[in-house]
Amino acid sequence: MTGAAESRLFVYGTLRRAVKAPAFALFAEHARYYDDGSVQAIMYDFGAYPGVVLSDNAADRVLGEVYALRTPGPTLALLDRYEGVAGTRGAEDALYERVQVRVASVQHGTLTAWMYTYAGPLEGRARIGSGDYLDHLRRNPAIRPPTLD
Repeated sequence: MTGAAESRLFVYGTLRRAVKAPAFALFAEHARYYDDGSVQAIMYDFGAYPGVVLSDNAADRVLGEVYALRTPGPTLALLDRYEGVAGTRGAEDALYERVQVRVASVQHGTLTAWMYTYAGPLEGRARIGSGDYLDHLRRNPAIRPPTLD
C-alpha cells in the first residue's frame, strides 16, 4: 500500500463492511479495504454502536478492518462529523476523538492508522468481551446501527 499512516483508517464498528450500516456505503466511496487487524483496546456496548478505549493490557484486543483513504482530508472531516468529534456538531460534547494507533494487521504486520476512540463516560456500559462488533451483532440481532443525519 502506498501512502503514510494519515491515509489509513482502522474501523471496528458501524463502518465495518459486514455491518451494512448506511454510513458504510458513504464511507466506501472514499476508501478501499486493505486488511483485517486488531488494536490493543476494550470495546463497550452503546446500543446502536460500540465505543472503544485504548488499553495498557496486551490481552485486550478489538478486531476490525484497515482501509486506505483515497482523499484523507475530506474523508476524515466527513467521518469526524459522523463520529461526533469535538467541534463538528456545534455545542454537543464530543463522543469520539480521532487518534493514531498501532494496528496488528493480518497480512501486512504492524502498521499505523487513524481510529476513533470513545471520549465520553463509560459508567453503566457493558464491555463487549470478544472485542468483535460483528460477533456482538450476531449475538444481539435486535441491534440496528444508526442512520445518517
